Amino acid sequence: MPSATEERHAGNRLRSDATVRILARVASSAMLGAFLLLLARALPVDTFGQYILAYTLGVVVGLAVGFGAPIRVMRSSAFDDTPTAATLYVAHTVAVSSVFLVAVAGLLLAGLPMIVVAGVLFAYSDTVQNFAQSFLAGTHAHTAASCLVVVQRAVPLVVWGGLTLSGTGLDATALAVIFACTAVTALVVPAVTIGVRGLRAAAGELRRPGAETVRYWALAMSGTLAQLQVSALAVLATPLTVGYFAMATRVTGPLTLLSAALSTVAVPELSRTVDDASTFDRIYRRYRDVVIAYCIVVILAAWPAAWAIVHVVGTKYEPAQLLLTGLIIAAGISSLSQAISAKHIAAGRPDTVTAAIILGGGVTLALLLLAGALDHAGAIWLAPIAGQLLVLAALLSDVHEGGRMTRLVRTHWEKALLAVTVVVLTATAGVAFAVAREPATDTAAHSAGVEVTSAASTSRSANGAGVGGAATTDAAVKILVVGDSFTEGTTYGGKGSSNWTRIAQGRLSDARPDTCPVLLRVSGRGGAGYLTTGIRHTTFASEAQRLLTPDVSAIVLVGSGNDLSHPSRQYRAAVDDTIRAVRKARPDLRVVIVGLSWIHDGPIGPDYLRANRLLADAAKRHGVSFIDPNRSGWYSAPRDHSIVGADHRHPTDEGHALIADHMTPVLEGLARKGKCA
Repeated sequence: MPSATEERHAGNRLRSDATVRILARVASSAMLGAFLLLLARALPVDTFGQYILAYTLGVVVGLAVGFGAPIRVMRSSAFDDTPTAATLYVAHTVAVSSVFLVAVAGLLLAGLPMIVVAGVLFAYSDTVQNFAQSFLAGTHAHTAASCLVVVQRAVPLVVWGGLTLSGTGLDATALAVIFACTAVTALVVPAVTIGVRGLRAAAGELRRPGAETVRYWALAMSGTLAQLQVSALAVLATPLTVGYFAMATRVTGPLTLLSAALSTVAVPELSRTVDDASTFDRIYRRYRDVVIAYCIVVILAAWPAAWAIVHVVGTKYEPAQLLLTGLIIAAGISSLSQAISAKHIAAGRPDTVTAAIILGGGVTLALLLLAGALDHAGAIWLAPIAGQLLVLAALLSDVHEGGRMTRLVRTHWEKALLAVTVVVLTATAGVAFAVAREPATDTAAHSAGVEVTSAASTSRSANGAGVGGAATTDAAVKILVVGDSFTEGTTYGGKGSSNWTRIAQGRLSDARPDTCPVLLRVSGRGGAGYLTTGIRHTTFASEAQRLLTPDVSAIVLVGSGNDLSHPSRQYRAAVDDTIRAVRKARPDLRVVIVGLSWIHDGPIGPDYLRANRLLADAAKRHGVSFIDPNRSGWYSAPRDHSIVGADHRHPTDEGHALIADHMTPVLEGLARKGKCA
């Protein structure tokens, strides 16, 4: 039994190692997050999606050919098995480097964009760094490991800053060179620790993998399911949705690094004390308590953190705010799973962790495929949460209590956490079902460009009839309304009968009981604009072209704030092209442009002023009508209820009612001049 002094010394060393790793991981996570945010802001959404997709596939390849060495080396080093650790380093380096070199050469010969090559080299750098971190942690070289991870994340930011100051800018080739250099650094550090003699001896000891290697390889491969999430969504979802999800996964990825850093300290320490139940329990409880606190903080900060990220990467990513929230919550849950996994790995039971990860990861991929097939972007954020809850539930419900770990596998807190996890998982399933059902009819109505009517006029035109521009059987003055999420409605307001177009339709029908009815043909698609493609990969021009039939008397273009991130020159050209296309198809058509709505308290944002000024100039050039909601004082009157949602961007039901108050007279004026076709 260790003496009190030895225990105190071991405890101090453990706290010191953990503190160093946590500080290093926090710093490296912040730098990685900043780098990805800057890159997402600098690149087009689809290009950033290509970069992340290449990185994701590269990580999968690295895990596949790495045969679980990064996990196994922590235990080997912990037992002072230096020859095995050195052998694992040589085998891992040879296998991974060979495959990635061939992959990069193939991509270059195939003529694929350099941004794809940069993504693959980023994956290679992270793959070899992951092994280096585990190798150094197992040998108690936590300071070296911490310095390595900080350098790995600092180099891209420092180089980017230097190039920016020089006026050069960071391109795809520079990215590829940066990650090639960081990969070499991650390969050299463990090699210096092993030494030339150790490397020669390890190279001579290489042999075929045994049963133990296969078990850890299976655990490493189970991690590929998480890396395949972007690829699974890309199978059926639109490129823009994939770009949103890719950004969200990469930006929130660093949130799991802190718990991962703790595990690199905890696993070797737990492995050394696996025969000493009391010491094992004490170390594990300290590790567990820190992770629980971290999980709670991450979940509570999910929504404000998502809001802050969107404001950093730009308005073009605003539709991804809910995705970010879901992935942040999932990262918090994942930190708990990592803590429990560390205990199983230290006890030599990787199979338990593998089974849990496969269960949760498989369900997540299935849900993402389903969401992509249904074009149901609003439900994607629930998939990673459900998957992580399943992983946690599987780890907590493990019934294996044999061997030396009988007393430690199932503690009371784990049983309580299992009960909470099952309740939350059930609630998540309920929310997913509700989200899947609630937008089904409404989204179908709006996204397809449906002619909507009020209940008072259903005898003349069935609600939801006329999809895709088909005319109804009875005569009506038809007005096409094209907009973005302000027109479609969101989770914050404007769904179903609360939508401003539905309210306006009802009022128009009630005001014309004995005359030709007014029928609004509505296309509201979140994320869309004159220049920006929405979550369904459409623009105002493409929707106008699809839905503008000969029986339409007027078209109203509403918004869009999704174009704010584009330069004025491109924005102006897109507006001009849209109006020209409409005029070419129907020279006699009345066109009304409604500018961007600033529904917040306080001064109007300068980007909104710029956009509305450009729209007003375009309307004047082409001789069409323009309405500026802000200068017209739509939102200036005092209100008892907030008209802006919790995301500080989209209108609530009250906001939609206010928009309907001002849009109804506009539509009524168009109807009076329209033809009853």
